[in-house]
Amino acid sequence: MFQIMYRQNQQLMIGLFGGATVLFAMILSYWAVWRPRFGDERSKAPITGAISFFRWWFSFTPWILILTYIGIIIYVVWQTTENVLHPPNI
Repeated sequence: MFQIMYRQNQQLMIGLFGGATVLFAMILSYWAVWRPRFGDERSKAPITGAISFFRWWFSFTPWILILTYIGIIIYVVWQTTENVLHPPNI
């Protein structure tokens, strides 16, 4: 009986937990974006390579957005690999 009720409400539970997760991520990103910045000691040198670009990008991007982008990239690579190895039935 529990298995049947759980199966009927599974999408509802996924939606609630997903919504709570997104809400938590939005609160953390809002907090990180509006935190006070200290000093502007960074050099005004032009960006010439990939390493300096990422160092520049990480200097102002909140960590929650960086983790979100990394998670999205990992999920896309994993899902693509799964679909290549086990194609869906058409």
